Amino acid sequence: MMRNREWRLERRPEGAVSSTDLVLHDSQIGMPDRGQFLVRVTTVSIDPAMRGWMSPLRSYIPPVALGQPMRAISAGVVIASRHAEFPEGTRVTGLFGLREHALSDGLMEGVGVRRIPDDIPDEVALGTCGLAGMTAYFGLFDVGRPAPGDTLVVSAAAGSVGSAVVQLGRLAGCHVIGVASSRRREAVLGDGAHEVVDYTGGDVDQRLKALCRQGIDIYFDNVGGAVLDAALKRINTGGRVVLCGGISQYNARKPVGPANYLALIGQRATMRGFVYFDYESQFAMAEHRLWDWHRSGALRQRVDIVDGIEHALQAIARVFEGSNTGKQLLRLHGATGGES
Repeated sequence: MMRNREWRLERRPEGAVSSTDLVLHDSQIGMPDRGQFLVRVTTVSIDPAMRGWMSPLRSYIPPVALGQPMRAISAGVVIASRHAEFPEGTRVTGLFGLREHALSDGLMEGVGVRRIPDDIPDEVALGTCGLAGMTAYFGLFDVGRPAPGDTLVVSAAAGSVGSAVVQLGRLAGCHVIGVASSRRREAVLGDGAHEVVDYTGGDVDQRLKALCRQGIDIYFDNVGGAVLDAALKRINTGGRVVLCGGISQYNARKPVGPANYLALIGQRATMRGFVYFDYESQFAMAEHRLWDWHRSGALRQRVDIVDGIEHALQAIARVFEGSNTGKQLLRLHGATGGES
């Protein structure tokens, strides 16, 4: 038996996640049985989706049960194995949860565990080549359908998904406008955005009007609320609104929907939601494209790292306060893999 600290969901949050909702437990974990392997979790991805997984509302995946370990996508290394496909020393990523160790048979909550190449560091495997990057990839290319010359507006452009969308949009030949706070302007421009709209220091609607004189062809939405409404006012005929997230509404007691949705009728535009897990059959293809872009330097990774499993709530708060730049990670043990 090994010590295994893990965060468990003890209460459904009302508003921001608190220390009475998620509680750190000190438990133990056994060695693998036949067909299993034991993973030492090195790095945990802290994602806005975690807030939805705590909610009892109907969704694309069952909510985390009360008293159970908190769901999270993590990277780690196999330290004991009785599974032929995952020998000791294999680096892996999967839904291992917000805990120090996890047992697996190759599936976690029905989703396959994936290998990480030796030259891909944890932060990249969980970021631009992991959940964030593949979310950006499928949302932009499958739902957004970019064409060279399209005007692409990306909200939360300094976040992990937003940063990847900005970079992929530039690779696709789009004119990219990122929406972010003024203190992240240089980071967003560094990712390849042509312009940045500061949502904290002015009228987003008027700034989009000035910058999008020919309208918006693709709006990649990570925040919802007022920014979504401003983008809907500028959507072009045949435009595509990609609904990835709505972080401005996740902690709201009464979430507010879009007021300008009727623009979709007049402009014959579409507004479509999507979920990363829908594309599992295409993960391998997307990973290889993202790995190649990373290796060539065309796709860069920005990370915000909090150290120590005991500081998980701090890392979660950073995501919902918008104080992180790039991918928010929680590092539990020494991360492994090549340099980003």
